[in-house]
Amino acid sequence: MAYLVQKFGGTSLATPEHIQNVAGLVERSKKNGVLPVVVVSAMAGVTNQLASWAQHIYPFYDGPDSDIVLSSGESIVAGLLAMALQKKGVLARAWLGWQVPFVTTDSHGCADIIQAPITKFQKALESREVPVVCGFQGITRHSRPTTLGRGGSDISAVFLAASLKAPCDIYTDVLGVYTADPQWVPKAQLLKGLSYQEMMAFSSLGAQVVHPKAIKLAHEHRVVLSVRSTFFPEVLGTSISAVSSQKSISGVVHHTDCLGVCIKALPREWPISSFVKECRAMGVVLYAPSFRQTSPVSSYEFFFVASGNSLHVLRSIFGDLLGAWTLHEENIIFYENIAFLSVVYGAPFLGFQQKTYALVKKIKARTTLYALHHDEFYLTFIVDKNNVYDLLDEIHQMYFVDSSDQKFPGVFL
Repeated sequence: MAYLVQKFGGTSLATPEHIQNVAGLVERSKKNGVLPVVVVSAMAGVTNQLASWAQHIYPFYDGPDSDIVLSSGESIVAGLLAMALQKKGVLARAWLGWQVPFVTTDSHGCADIIQAPITKFQKALESREVPVVCGFQGITRHSRPTTLGRGGSDISAVFLAASLKAPCDIYTDVLGVYTADPQWVPKAQLLKGLSYQEMMAFSSLGAQVVHPKAIKLAHEHRVVLSVRSTFFPEVLGTSISAVSSQKSISGVVHHTDCLGVCIKALPREWPISSFVKECRAMGVVLYAPSFRQTSPVSSYEFFFVASGNSLHVLRSIFGDLLGAWTLHEENIIFYENIAFLSVVYGAPFLGFQQKTYALVKKIKARTTLYALHHDEFYLTFIVDKNNVYDLLDEIHQMYFVDSSDQKFPGVFL
């Protein structure tokens, strides 16, 4: 029996009418000879509303009861979609995360799936019943509810696909992955295919199409992913696999909701790895970290970028560390009006260094360049936010020829 995991995001399920549309897609897939295994997110905006209510009742609570609240949106959608399928005559039922079960770590709010013993789940599939599974939800070994963090439904879907040895289609409100954001770059091109490494670079830099953990999991288990549009299902979208895009440059990513942080006069023995671990434990991801040696030679500066809403959490972390790690408050500088631009590439190409030097010169002539970060798959420029959109279009023109007109609209999130 051929399985196909189909994951639908919140914008695809935003209203009862959207849910009925998704039921039609699932029904067509089954008529085409595969058994769909459906994974759903909550309706768009619902998880944010639930989180707001939870914060109002008990600010910064991170226990299992908060996870019960946050995960209820997925339960509602799974039930509604199963009902919509049954109305169409399709044998279907909703599955909560603990029923599969997705067994996770004890980290409430950001748990990782340890295993999914799906013997009972697979037995139900033998009857050709379409399962509608709540993404995002998990359960600990002690039978306490957990959630997988924002975007966690992608992880649920890929974990199921790996267990079933099936491909996984990620349905959203975009046609696929673009070479840049078409809202700001009219000549951005829809990419037909990307390697896992290329997509990981896009995702880790803020292109919120597929969760980075889901891509990593797909890479490890060789799950072929496709990013597709719920509203234009005839478009094949972007395939993500072990096969490269065959492009030296895959795209240009930008992110404007950023906070820059510079820590000055750090002694060489300062435990930077412990700081990064503490940030991750508090849900703060550090982008584009860079170091610069200063005078005296025994000290250096550490610069990184975090999400724009991380200021309060970072101030709290630094407050705890000022005494313990000999940090001085005047040496911690926050930059709130910044953005980053990243060029994602598959491999260095002929003339790469020359084009990079030209790009640095162009950026410095137009705006403040706070930092430059180089990774195996991308080159990131930390710049002033006010100039980011003009620079985005210019950089895209440097690397990509004009594309033909797109037949369908698209947005790169």
